[in-house]
Amino acid sequence: MEWIDEAAGIAWRAEYQSFDQRKDDVYYTVIASRGGVRTGWVVRIGIEWAGDDWRTAEFGPRLERLVREAASAVGWTDPPPGGGTARNAFPSL
Repeated sequence: MEWIDEAAGIAWRAEYQSFDQRKDDVYYTVIASRGGVRTGWVVRIGIEWAGDDWRTAEFGPRLERLVREAASAVGWTDPPPGGGTARNAFPSL
């Protein structure tokens, strides 16, 4: 999924990485780009609210909203010196 925060000048991209069935968590890699600089991290989203059926009309939009909220909660942080995307963030959602 991709979106743009025009006010902050940040382009966001989130890509699914994995699902932890035991904990009912999904993990997304988030990449934020601003002014030609990119930074990224991993967010964890709890999906216990979905129960056993992910085919409901609510699932996709709610998951996307939670991913966007998690990415925004971390916000923009300049990459470490020398570049790279070395950080993980697990906001509580």
